[in-house]
Amino acid sequence: MVVRFHRFTDKECVLRWAKKERSRRWENTEIRIYQDWSAELAKKRAGFNRAKAVLHRKGVKFGLLQPARLWVTYQDRHHYFDTPDEAWTYIKNEKLDSS
Repeated sequence: MVVRFHRFTDKECVLRWAKKERSRRWENTEIRIYQDWSAELAKKRAGFNRAKAVLHRKGVKFGLLQPARLWVTYQDRHHYFDTPDEAWTYIKNEKLDSS
């Protein structure tokens, strides 16, 4: 099901609630709410998957900010990357990649 909101503030309120609640049940069916990304944005976010896999394997704290920006906390320093190439260069320079 796709829901379109008339007001941006209503959409943001529902997304905040969904993030907090994770899921709900209605008539024995689990309901989850996600933001709908364009195919282009989904592809850009997926571009960070390789870097995220390495960071996860090494136990480095990271996250993906909206719409598509990777943050990394390593050795008590915060780093932000707008492209997968920037992130991968950082991983190589910090020798986090074992390949």
